[in-house]
Amino acid sequence: MIYSASLICPISIPPIVNGWIETDSEGTIISVNDSPAPDNAIMLQGILIPGFVNTHCHLELSHLRGRISENTGMTEFIRTLLAQRFTIPMEEQFAAMQYAEDEMLKNGIVAVGDISNFDSSLQIKNNNRLYYHTFVEVLGLNPEHAENIIEKAITLKEQFSAVANHTSSIVPHAPYSVSTPLLELINSLGTGDPVSMHMEESEDEDQFCRKKNGPLAAFYQEMGINFESFPAEEDKSPIEQILPELDQCDQLMMVHNTLLTSEEMQWAENKNQNLTWCLCPSANQYITNTLPDFYLFNSTTHKVTIGTDSLASNHHLSILDELYLIQQTAPMIPFENLLRWATINGAVFLKIDHQFGSLEIGKKPGLVLLENIETDNPVIRNDTSVRKIN
Repeated sequence: MIYSASLICPISIPPIVNGWIETDSEGTIISVNDSPAPDNAIMLQGILIPGFVNTHCHLELSHLRGRISENTGMTEFIRTLLAQRFTIPMEEQFAAMQYAEDEMLKNGIVAVGDISNFDSSLQIKNNNRLYYHTFVEVLGLNPEHAENIIEKAITLKEQFSAVANHTSSIVPHAPYSVSTPLLELINSLGTGDPVSMHMEESEDEDQFCRKKNGPLAAFYQEMGINFESFPAEEDKSPIEQILPELDQCDQLMMVHNTLLTSEEMQWAENKNQNLTWCLCPSANQYITNTLPDFYLFNSTTHKVTIGTDSLASNHHLSILDELYLIQQTAPMIPFENLLRWATINGAVFLKIDHQFGSLEIGKKPGLVLLENIETDNPVIRNDTSVRKIN
């Protein structure tokens, strides 16, 4: 098939005006051209880009869509999530995950970094409609439980790794929910696999990690969770406390970064020069009604990706919606930077850039058309839409 578009953004090279792309019957790119399109080309109005890479999602929470109120704060969000998560029949949970995957496909997403605590998403992933890297997420504040938690996680990881064409890794949940021995065990795995962690997401997190008090501490007391051994450090932010504990994780992504400062960012990138930052702005807005300072990330020296989080904390699973929110908040960030965040950067982090993330010969990245968008000076509008081409 031959496709010509008003503007083609291969990502790996500068945009091409009125160029064309040829793919084989399987969607693998045969050629990328800046010459006039042949007569048999399918003419497209809009911007042709590679499929989106969603580096942070919780597919198994899809059944909680609309069940958790907005702007309640992190601790209340967690409390409500735990109260409702296991009350829905598995048939409904499966149907919700199927709907969520359909939504991601419709919205031009081709690959997903998905957080899983259980095996409930295995059947969905086994259908191979999207590429998944499953982050088998662990948490636990009791140091005595660390080895048992890791043993169960290894078993779950093996289940997800057995799904054809997919990968998985074991990752910590958040700074406020993992013991030091548990972090040490994750760090000792040293596999080079992608590792993600929720980071600097809320004031509740910061208060607990620095002073071991606040809403999270009160919640743990209500739940009967002993956090006496948690090593709070008042003069260090959560990322400053955690990063030294994960020094063997060379492929590390921090997710959310709502409270991250420029000083912390510089310190962290000096500590781990391969550090990746994932932004999920709609979820930040949903849970705490706050947003990161997007301009902090606006440099090609920073590795930035985009995630949707879950339908428990978002109205839609759409990378385009996330980009629109970022652009509305930080309009000086170039369109080209946003596209890199949404495509090749995520593919590189998940180690799938041999197939996804850019329009290059030999790749099968999926073709996505952005419609209702100017091609001379692209700005995402509220009516800009996504159409999956192949």
